Amino acid sequence: MNIAVDATNKSEGASSGAKLYVDWFRLSYNSTPKTATVNGLNAPLSGKVFTATLTDPEEINLPSYEFNGEVSDQAQLLTWAAPVKEGDYSVRRATIRNFAEDGTYTDGYSLEVKRPLDTRNQLASLYKDSLPITGFDPATTSYTIHVPAARHHLHDLIPVPASSLQTVTSVFNEADSTMTITVTPEKGEPTVYTVKFITDLSDDTTLTDIKAEGVTYNAETHEYTVPAEQLPLITFEKKSDLQSVSLINGVITVTAENGAVGTYTITAQPPVIPSTGVLSEFYLGTNVYSGIGGTDLTEEADKPDTYVAFTRAVASDSVVFVQDPEKMQWAVEGSTGNTTYTWTYSLSDNTDLANIKLD
Repeated sequence: MNIAVDATNKSEGASSGAKLYVDWFRLSYNSTPKTATVNGLNAPLSGKVFTATLTDPEEINLPSYEFNGEVSDQAQLLTWAAPVKEGDYSVRRATIRNFAEDGTYTDGYSLEVKRPLDTRNQLASLYKDSLPITGFDPATTSYTIHVPAARHHLHDLIPVPASSLQTVTSVFNEADSTMTITVTPEKGEPTVYTVKFITDLSDDTTLTDIKAEGVTYNAETHEYTVPAEQLPLITFEKKSDLQSVSLINGVITVTAENGAVGTYTITAQPPVIPSTGVLSEFYLGTNVYSGIGGTDLTEEADKPDTYVAFTRAVASDSVVFVQDPEKMQWAVEGSTGNTTYTWTYSLSDNTDLANIKLD
């Protein structure tokens, strides 16, 4: 603050000028700004305009500033307008209301902050599948990328701007598999990058997995046998969405992206039940023979009027039955042994007639 004094020189009873008599005084508050800095740079005052020129184009946020008034204890209220382009600069202006300590203020001052427009028009990098593409150079604008057909995901191609003030657009042309990337700077001419995609068709006819009871999948094993009466449920997982796979009667046919064909075969083989090759029962006429064991047998018996049937001890055994005028024979073949059953007829030597009738 300043002190204003209203004084007169009273000469009565004193030498002239020896004493200062104060009739009244008042406090005077000052609201005039004097100097300013913006982002640490001096902002000279011309008339009522403080001007700061920044050097980094990306200093696009509201700047930090500091004012000093003709006296201390001043405060400022700045009202910012939207930035405008003027020549090679982006200019942001603010009106200043400069407050004195008592709340009085002065209007009419302003702050002008200029930054150069960004002319960078190249990419910083170009990424595919989260990795920079091989051989990228910001000054090189044409590229060729080989991609597996099953992973031709264009959203994985990511252009990385060199400046936050650039505008980057990407357009993909399905007809020639080319992506055009346009980098437009804040000021100046755009740069256009072209990326040509070449699809590599795979000749892989293997699968990622085959699931079936009794099958342990190995990509190099193409034939499997499962111990079962019939084929189990079979599922598979392709290596590529562009593979074509069919499953018919246990044969999996895999057609690769480039047309190559491979197969996997799954065969059901009923489990072998150990058997020595025996029968459990005979039905001869009205007679039933059971518990006849597993040793080759030769039995004599009257010739039955009717041969009925027999029962295998193991259903998978092979039985060959032979009957002639003298015998019946069963040859039983099992997985671990064979048994032959022979029934020889007991032929009678009786030459007598039961009766003779004469007319």
